[in-house]
Amino acid sequence: MRYKGEASYYSLVTPEKKIADAVWFYEEPFEAVGAIAGRVAFYPEHVEITSEAVSN
Repeated sequence: MRYKGEASYYSLVTPEKKIADAVWFYEEPFEAVGAIAGRVAFYPEHVEITSEAVSN
């Protein structure tokens, strides 16, 4: 069953390995969730996201 539409996937490639289908997105989500178009999501078991403060 598709809740948001037809998902598409990206793989991630690092120097150590390729992680298939680690990222997903919806090119044309259903109208009820149209705001997610153009956004990507990551499986947390495959990535670690960090942020660094930038000073001016």
